Amino acid sequence: MKMKKIIIMMGFVLLFSTSNLSASLNRISSCDGSFDPPSSQEKLLYELINEYRQSYGLPPIRLSKSLTHVARTHVRDLEAYPPSGSCNLHSWSEDGPWSSCCYTSDHAQASCMWDKPRESTPYSGKGYEVSTGPCTSCGPEAAIETWKSSHYHNAVILNQNNWSSYTWESIGVGIYEGYANVWFGEEEDPCGYWDGDEQDCAGVPGGSAYLDDCGNCVGGNTGLNPCTKPETSYSTDPNDLKPMLGATWEFTHDIHTDTLTFRTEITTNDDGNVTLVYYDQNLDFGAIMYGELPSDLELGERGFIAVTLEDMEEPKHAYIFTIAGDTATGYWIGEFTDPYPLTGTKLSDSSHAAPEDLEPMIGTTWEFTYNGQTDTLAFSSETSTNDDTVGLVYYDQNLDFGVIVYSELPSDLGLGEHGFVAATFDDMEEPKYAYAFTIAGDTATGYWSGEFTDPYPLTGRKISGGESVPDLSGLWVHEDWGEMSILQNGQQVNATFTKLSTWMIDDCGYKVGDQALYGTLTDQTITGKVYGLFCGTFRSRCPDQWIIWEDLTLTLSEDGNTLQGQWYNHTIHEDCSIADGGWEPFTLTRKTTITPETGHLVTPDLWIRAVIQTEDKGPIEAVWQQGGDDTMAGGARVIWGYFYASPDDVSWGSKENPDLFVKIWFDASGRTDVNFFHVSVPEIDVYSDYEYDGTADEHGITTMSRRYIRQWYENGLSHSDESYEDGIASPWYYPSGNPSGYPTVNNLRIGSVINTDGGPIDAVWYEGGNSLTAGGHEVLWGYFYASPNDVGWGSRNNPDLFVKVWFDASGRVDVNYFHVSVPDIEVYSDLPSDSSYDEKGTTILDDRYIRHEFWIASDTVRITGQVTGEDQQPLSGVKIKIPLEDGPVEVFSGQDGRYSLDVSDEDLPGTLAILAVREGFVPGSQNITKTGASEYIVDFVMEAIPDDTVILEIEPTVHHLGDDDYSGAINSQFQKRTEGLVYTEDFDVDSFHLGFSQAEISLFAKGLQSDNTLSVNGHQIAILDSAPADGSFGTVTFLFDTSLLSKGRNTLEIESFGDDFEFTNVVIRFKRYKDSCLRVSRKDSPEEQLFDFAFIDFSELAK
Repeated sequence: MKMKKIIIMMGFVLLFSTSNLSASLNRISSCDGSFDPPSSQEKLLYELINEYRQSYGLPPIRLSKSLTHVARTHVRDLEAYPPSGSCNLHSWSEDGPWSSCCYTSDHAQASCMWDKPRESTPYSGKGYEVSTGPCTSCGPEAAIETWKSSHYHNAVILNQNNWSSYTWESIGVGIYEGYANVWFGEEEDPCGYWDGDEQDCAGVPGGSAYLDDCGNCVGGNTGLNPCTKPETSYSTDPNDLKPMLGATWEFTHDIHTDTLTFRTEITTNDDGNVTLVYYDQNLDFGAIMYGELPSDLELGERGFIAVTLEDMEEPKHAYIFTIAGDTATGYWIGEFTDPYPLTGTKLSDSSHAAPEDLEPMIGTTWEFTYNGQTDTLAFSSETSTNDDTVGLVYYDQNLDFGVIVYSELPSDLGLGEHGFVAATFDDMEEPKYAYAFTIAGDTATGYWSGEFTDPYPLTGRKISGGESVPDLSGLWVHEDWGEMSILQNGQQVNATFTKLSTWMIDDCGYKVGDQALYGTLTDQTITGKVYGLFCGTFRSRCPDQWIIWEDLTLTLSEDGNTLQGQWYNHTIHEDCSIADGGWEPFTLTRKTTITPETGHLVTPDLWIRAVIQTEDKGPIEAVWQQGGDDTMAGGARVIWGYFYASPDDVSWGSKENPDLFVKIWFDASGRTDVNFFHVSVPEIDVYSDYEYDGTADEHGITTMSRRYIRQWYENGLSHSDESYEDGIASPWYYPSGNPSGYPTVNNLRIGSVINTDGGPIDAVWYEGGNSLTAGGHEVLWGYFYASPNDVGWGSRNNPDLFVKVWFDASGRVDVNYFHVSVPDIEVYSDLPSDSSYDEKGTTILDDRYIRHEFWIASDTVRITGQVTGEDQQPLSGVKIKIPLEDGPVEVFSGQDGRYSLDVSDEDLPGTLAILAVREGFVPGSQNITKTGASEYIVDFVMEAIPDDTVILEIEPTVHHLGDDDYSGAINSQFQKRTEGLVYTEDFDVDSFHLGFSQAEISLFAKGLQSDNTLSVNGHQIAILDSAPADGSFGTVTFLFDTSLLSKGRNTLEIESFGDDFEFTNVVIRFKRYKDSCLRVSRKDSPEEQLFDFAFIDFSELAK
């Protein structure tokens, strides 16, 4: 029996279902694997992206085989399992050989995206994705236009803003059933690239033939069209499968008898049909459905159809039957045989184990011997359940993880009907080997099987168990070595280093995170191994022989706070061979943790606190917000974040309004620096304690002049430094760079240059937040950092320069720079942004703070507001823009959905349209009528694009038609000059849209006075001759019959006959006849051919 079949039997691995992706792509483990070439649509998308990049002077990216495989896999996963709730298009389902995740807008699951190429292919680098869908017209052209109109996606494609430090070496594309995505990578693909000369499925180099859904090679030069999947009539009602749910049936056909055991979970496949998985006596798997039966079998119209697969891949045979009570009648069909009559009997209603079935193994340790080998399995003290199957986790002597279940056993093993099946996994991922056995008291009999071997007989014995074991989980201290964290699973103990003494790092090469020891806990004693490294001269003299796992025994004290014993310390010969050593004492002391009442434990040892002295409420506890945590190439660790005032305490308090930046540096030498940077408000008390014992070691007060305090710890002692700052740049360090910089909000551009030992480099900007305060002020914050492509210590989680910008409601703008580390950092500011920087300076370690001040002209108008979804929750990343003749003024909404736009009053007409745009939402449009105020509040509620809606312009702008000869109240001013007399725009519809009776066109327009026309596909459907009389923008709508549309490409045309007017945001919504009936009449004049619409009550018509 093959090992794989034993393993698959377990509930924790029994995941196969016919709801798996019908067109999913498997993991490709080597570059010799089969990579399917890109389709013609995918090739086109690839070409469009490179054309777009080249228009910006950027080099093309090569089409990676590995990343294309990832992209094609993901679009199919998205189509089969569309994300819902807060999960966005970067999410992955649980149904595939990858790690699943719900990817949310806070990027907390970023590694789920980054790791996908190496999970699915030999590509070792990280992957970065842009996605769109689902939509009915997400072809290559629509996809790239969507990304171009998205600030964030566009930056990825063009290596702008936060992506400017990335160099794309590889790209992958995938398009499938309304989804499109592109993957970018910085590493070269070891499996090569699609350079155009690869053969398609018809063997034509560079050809465009592809495999259709039926597995046929079509398209290209084959002359064949893709197949159409036959319509099926399988059931979508789970109740139809209930007679089989959790049951075991025996079917007899010809001279054979098969036993089928069905799962307890019904699933739904891509077509909405319900399915149920089963396995037979040979541990082959299959799926059963309920549906229409072949008439020539004379079993009735509907019944059960079950198909068994060989090795979970190829169909092996099928059962077609109906049931009456606990009996079945029907036919068995082999791959190359005619149907054999079958009869069936239900044997039982459930085959799943109960927790008590696993009780003999809970909390025990067993030793199994087979083929001259001995394995030790330590079982957990708690069972768990998955898909109604009860399992128990264990670890073996190699710390490999496994799961055991109680289930039916294969009859050919001769062990009885039921017993234990255990599977061990390699690195907690791939099945490694399995045990199938029964027990009698404290002994076991059964078989062990590897992945590529036949079963070996095994014997087993319980060496400990059942009794309760002490809990050793937590931090433990070794006086000379440092600290380690013990993780415990039942009797299995595993520890990793969390802190190391200096000599352990420098002389021996230990690192935080290294495994420290492992073993089995029996009768208060750990027996196992400790990680030993030869140190000092041994390490340098024998570089290939300095790691060894040494024997270890430790016994727990009666109070449970000390582990004391000995370890065997080998020495080394002159020829670098291992020599005998001796036993040495080894003691660990449990580290007790004090839970602080105030402040925050950044790590188990480091506590920090900030108290803000407010003018209105006195001292308030500041709230800690951690931003990042990273380990540098040299072994140092960095944590950064900030304190802010709670909005529950003060009106200006906000998570997006930092009052105190913090950067913590755990140096590889053992020194710890806690750096506080005062941003605003009069005074902030800052505290730290390391190692935390409940009493602050250091306390200081930051102020508007004492901007920086450093509290640092080394060799068990604490210290403190502080510096006074005036915000004025040192005259001795004049900046000489000219960085390209980064546009932010309100037409402010900022930039930074870091002067490294290797020369100056442009720093990378990361925006942390942007919001409005209750007082009408706007705050923007973030930081600059060195790119990891430029320096080894560069990292997005290693800020070098904190920045906070305050746009005061009075018009004053403060740009505050806070120098964090490295020698010299040049800072630049420009407002309004033009070709040169207005302010510049150099921050140094002795002069850390620079402030640039600007004033916004008094004739500036501020437009503010908040963007929310239909659920009234804030929407971030929405582009708010005012299209003007000299270009749009635009900004993006912050995390709280708020935005603020400053624009010159003289640039704005008396009435104007302001737009809100975000991918996946119907564009928003609002009218502003100037009243002489300095500030206008405009809120938007965004609607997710429904299936029945077509957006003509993904990112709309204002269009002006006419001859630029206008006057009067309505036409007194326009936002833009005329673009001509005719506007045309193509749009696509499909069969879904054509299933509706009517379509409604809406546009946001001003200045409509005379006989302007609106046409679809050459059919005039409306006269545009009315708009708000005060010259403002308003929504106008027109209905027409969908019979004027055709499947695929259609054209809308708006024509002016000299009248000047403006419009934007053209949207088509499809509607059905409901309680009204549409009566259509045409004008007799063929020149006019206008539609008049009248509505009458449908119930009256029925009478």
